[in-house]
Amino acid sequence: MVVLVFVLVVLVVVVVVVVAVVLVVVVVVVVVVEVVVVVIVVVVEKEEKADCVNVDNDQGEGKEKGSTSLLKVISNFIHMKECSDGWDKYNKLLQALTGYSRL
Repeated sequence: MVVLVFVLVVLVVVVVVVVAVVLVVVVVVVVVVEVVVVVIVVVVEKEEKADCVNVDNDQGEGKEKGSTSLLKVISNFIHMKECSDGWDKYNKLLQALTGYSRL
C-alpha cells in the first residue's frame, strides 16, 4: 500500500513537472515570435520611408523576374490593404504568423 502511494505521488510530481516545462516552452516561443515580429516591423519601417502607395516588388535590374526578398514580401503584406501606423503593422504581422492579436 505504501509503495502504491509512493508511486502515485511520483507520477503526480512527474506530470506537474512536465506540464510546467511545456508551459515555459510555450511562453518562450510566444516571446521569441513577438520579438522577431517587432524587429521585422522596425526594419520594415526604416526601409519603407517612401509613401504608402509606392510599393514595388524588387523587380529591377539585375534581379530575376518575380524574385523578392523576404523583407520586401513582408513589407508588401503590411501595405497590402492600407497604410497604417506601426502598431497596426505589428498586430497584422503577429496575427498572420500566429493567429494571435495583441488588441
